[in-house]
Amino acid sequence: MGRTVLLVLPTVLASCGLLGIPTGHDVMGTLSGTAPGGGDVRLAFVGLSLDETVNPDVPQIDISLEDGGNFGVDFPTNPAWKVYQVIGYVDSHANRKYDAGEPRTRNNNKYLVYSRGGTTDLLSGLRAGWNLVTYPYTPGSVTQPKRVTGYDLSW
Repeated sequence: MGRTVLLVLPTVLASCGLLGIPTGHDVMGTLSGTAPGGGDVRLAFVGLSLDETVNPDVPQIDISLEDGGNFGVDFPTNPAWKVYQVIGYVDSHANRKYDAGEPRTRNNNKYLVYSRGGTTDLLSGLRAGWNLVTYPYTPGSVTQPKRVTGYDLSW
């Protein structure tokens, strides 16, 4: 019985969030590698323009990084009909906001798209609500998971 408890204990601790693994968030992943430059490493949930630059008109959500590089974030409560990404960045301006030119993580080719549904969407296959779109885009690369896991970022 002692061995069974030892084998099950890590799973129980992880499910409770006691190992630094976020649980119960809409988007979960890890940040790996070494951040360039000086400043605090932070995460942001940002809106993107069509050329994949951060859209300054979309409010950012500032997210703290958990121990071990794990993170979890919830979708905004009143999102605009747009394309979003979670990014890691070095807050060299110390303003708790991603500014153009600050070092950021590589593009992981995963886009979070909020859609109203219908035929006005830019991409086919989107349904009303949050959609995960993986690049390169095909209609089959659109999913609508309840939770997005494995949304990993690297420097």
